[in-house]
Amino acid sequence: MTRLPLPKLFTLLPHYRANDLWADLTAGVTVGALALPLSMAFAIASGTSPLNGVWTAVIAGVIYGLLGGSRVLVAGPASAFIPLLFAIVSQFGPSALLAATWFAGLILLLLGLFRLGNLVRLIPNSVITGFINGIAVIIILTQVKDFLGLALAVPPSGLVGKLRALYDALPTLQPASAALGFGSLALLLGWTRLERRIPKLRRLPAPLVTLVAGTAIVWGGELPVATIGSRFGAITSSLPAFTLPVVDWTQFTQLLPAALAIAVLGATESLVTTRFADEKIDDLHNPNQELFAQGVANLLTPMVGGLPATGAMGPTATNIRCGAQTPISGLVHALTVLLLIVLFAPAATHVPLPTLATIVMVTAYNMGSWRRMHWRLLRRYPPNYRSTLLITFLLTVLFEVTIAVEVGLLLTSFSFIHRMTRLSAIHPIDLTHHPAAQALRDSAADGSVEAYRFSGPLFFGVVPKFDALLRRKTWPQWVLLDLHQMISIDDAGIELFERLHRQIKRHGGSLRLIGLQAQPKRALARSGFLAELGAHAEYPTLSEALYALQNERAPQVTTAPAQ
Repeated sequence: MTRLPLPKLFTLLPHYRANDLWADLTAGVTVGALALPLSMAFAIASGTSPLNGVWTAVIAGVIYGLLGGSRVLVAGPASAFIPLLFAIVSQFGPSALLAATWFAGLILLLLGLFRLGNLVRLIPNSVITGFINGIAVIIILTQVKDFLGLALAVPPSGLVGKLRALYDALPTLQPASAALGFGSLALLLGWTRLERRIPKLRRLPAPLVTLVAGTAIVWGGELPVATIGSRFGAITSSLPAFTLPVVDWTQFTQLLPAALAIAVLGATESLVTTRFADEKIDDLHNPNQELFAQGVANLLTPMVGGLPATGAMGPTATNIRCGAQTPISGLVHALTVLLLIVLFAPAATHVPLPTLATIVMVTAYNMGSWRRMHWRLLRRYPPNYRSTLLITFLLTVLFEVTIAVEVGLLLTSFSFIHRMTRLSAIHPIDLTHHPAAQALRDSAADGSVEAYRFSGPLFFGVVPKFDALLRRKTWPQWVLLDLHQMISIDDAGIELFERLHRQIKRHGGSLRLIGLQAQPKRALARSGFLAELGAHAEYPTLSEALYALQNERAPQVTTAPAQ
């Protein structure tokens, strides 16, 4: 574990100007106005109280602003969490969600402290795309119930079960809820188009305009639709008390996969968001600092009944469009959310659920990368990319999110191993025209020398490439391995060398290593293999090894058989 660098905020403060402050204030207020309806909608869709989402946005906004590694990232609850959180609440209850979030925060904190942030970057885009798109489909399906006002208690898990339950519940459709849902959808999409034509309208985010309009219609017209108040009761403006989450240790083994899924999903969502932000503002974030801040935020949000927090794509994109310069905009966003809920808590009880469902559905759709799944574009990618993307997508849609996360990680591991294996190769070296082999070639004819060059990492996935060598029945007197391009070795590689050495020695031959790099040399020395080979079994270059053989014996040089 090494020391983390300073958070982004403190590296930017020495150069902070008055113009930056004004840009951060205006952007933060706008993003806060957007984050309020989103956080409430995400919390309700996750099966918890809307205030849980609000306090998550406030705490995560403050923690990321103070400790984060990105200039413009805005944190809070994210739509990507919805299916996973809903499944945890339905199966184990709200208290289990708090415990799982706390454990996920601990995992993220340790990843940041041990500087393992770059591991998240190893997850292929195919896995991320399939996973995020699958989650988007699940979110949209789960919101159809409130969008149409269907009488459906708890929709079952899995695509087929959800579709069947929604079809069976269609006779209970409420015309007022459906009308409000489609009206909210038209306003949300229409206002978004107006924002593109009239940039000044971006100061009034489309979700906020839709939320206010829907609330006004329901409140003024007394429409018979479900609201926050009818489902959750009164919304209080009092600040929450910090309490440690209660952990039922009998459920620990069941909650651990959920905590791991929250951590992986949160880190992945944060990675996607920070990549987007870096491209837009031409900056580089610190992944380890980002994971550290995310871990701290997820350790604190459960103490107020909050949800898991991560980098939020919608608020971050709005933050960039509004000209934010530093993490101070994230702090202003958190303060804005806090002031809005304190001032307008009584009015929040009249917010209609069909309108919130509309906001969640549109946000989920915008979250997906649908163009990448279009067949015309998909067929341009390699078969490995297509299969990984489609498998991850189908697993996410058809089964539980935790299963998709676990299989996605497994696919990531296989994909990484496959790529690393393709980078490694072993080839025979033709010594016929090598200058240092002249004296050997003209010497006695009762011996032989073969040389091979290995390149890439030597790990368990590469060992099968040596099968042809290991199956040999006879060996020359000397076998030279040029390892200048071997960048690393693991235990399986060391065992391979030991086995190769035993076979060659059994036939009266000798193994010589050439050009060992730092990591392989340390590993082979620590294992005792270099000591077993002897003092004169390692050379810096192939030429030095060939000249050294002249002092031992002058065998006839042969060309290694093609492998």
